[in-house]
Amino acid sequence: MAALPKLSANVLTPTLLDKLVEKDETDINKVIRDLPPVKPITLPSRPSDAFGTLAFLPTEILIATASHLDVLTLTRLAQASMAWKDVVQFNPIYRDLITHVPDVLAALAATGMLAVHPAPVLHHALRSWRCSSCDVHFGGYLFLPTAERACLSCLAENPALRVYDPQSVQQCFGLSDSQLARLPRLRVISGSYKVASYADARVGKSMVAVGAARKLSGGHLRPIEDFECEDPRQPAGDCARTGPVSERPSGPNRRPPGAHMTMTLRTMRDAPLKPPGGDLTLRPRPRYRIDDYLAGVAVVRMPYLPGPQHKPVELDRGRLCRGCLVTQTHYRSGKLPGGVAAAMWPSDLLDGGRRAMEAITTRLWTRDGFEEHLRECYGARLLMRQWGVVEK
Repeated sequence: MAALPKLSANVLTPTLLDKLVEKDETDINKVIRDLPPVKPITLPSRPSDAFGTLAFLPTEILIATASHLDVLTLTRLAQASMAWKDVVQFNPIYRDLITHVPDVLAALAATGMLAVHPAPVLHHALRSWRCSSCDVHFGGYLFLPTAERACLSCLAENPALRVYDPQSVQQCFGLSDSQLARLPRLRVISGSYKVASYADARVGKSMVAVGAARKLSGGHLRPIEDFECEDPRQPAGDCARTGPVSERPSGPNRRPPGAHMTMTLRTMRDAPLKPPGGDLTLRPRPRYRIDDYLAGVAVVRMPYLPGPQHKPVELDRGRLCRGCLVTQTHYRSGKLPGGVAAAMWPSDLLDGGRRAMEAITTRLWTRDGFEEHLRECYGARLLMRQWGVVEK
C-alpha cells in the first residue's frame, strides 16, 4: 500500500477538496490574534484642501513619494487634508493593505512595527506566497520585525526568525549601543502563544530580531566560553560582556554561563546570514538547539493575494490537509509503510522523522498547492479510498 495509483484529473472536485481541508486550525493560530481593527481615516472638523508646505511640488512627485512611505505616515497624511486623503486612498498599495490585511496592520500597530516597514515592503509580502526562509512552502505567517513571510516549520527551526530581549542579543553578538539602537523594538502583546513550544507572554517586554542582530555583528563573535553571567537571582540580565579570560573580574555574583544559557547563545548564533533554503525539518538538528520560548509573539497570520496587479482574485489564507493527520496517526502507531516514510524524509534523521511529520500536519497550502499535494498525500489517498472515490 506504499504506492497508490495516480488520481485521474477530474477526481478532485470542489466538494471533495473542501472535504479534505482540516477545519480545526487551533494549533496553528496561537500567534498574534483577535486584535481590534485599524481605525478608519478621519479628517479634522475643518479639513484643508491643500498639500501644506509641500504644495510647491508637482502632484506627480507627491504621489510617487507617498508610494514609498510606511502605513502609519500615510494614515497621518490622509488625516491632514482632503488633498492628501485623495492621494493616499487612491494609492493601490495602501488600498490593498487596508482592504485585505487590516488584522496584519493592527498587529504591526500593536507591536510598534507599523512605522518600521514601507508600505511597498508589506505589499510585496501580501502579493507573494513563498516562505522567505525555505523558499519551498507557503509562508502563511508574517515575521513582524522584518516583514518576511515564513512557514510555521521555519519559524520553529530557523533561529533568525526569533526575537529575544535586547540586552541578551547585544551581549550575544557583541553589538555596540549604536548598533543595538538600529534594531526595531517589538513590543510584546500579552497572551498565550505556540509555534514550537508554548509561551505565556506578558505585556510591556521589548524584543529585537535575532537574525537582524546577527547581520549587524559582522561575523566576529567572541567565544561563548569567554562569557560570564550574572547570578540568576539578580534582575539585571543573564550575561555580561567582559574582557579576556585573564582580565575577568571575580565576585560572588559572577559565574560561567549555565547549560541552558549556553544552549541559548549557541542557538542564537546559529542564525544564518542568508535564507537557508529548503525544508529545515529534513536536516539534522544540533543537539544543543532549544525551542523558542517566545514563539509566536512576533508573528501574525498573513494571507496571500494572488492574481495580476490590476485584477487580484480571492484572498488565500491557506488550508490544512486532513489527510496529513491520518498519515500522522499511522506514523505514531508504527503503521506507516517504510516506502511512504522514505519519500517524506531522509532515513538518517535522529528523531526518526518526528519533526518532519509534525511540520507536515501543521503546513498550510495555497489553493493550487493543496490540489497538487493531495495527489501525493498518503493519508488523503486513504481517505479517498475509504470514501469510495474512484482511482484510475
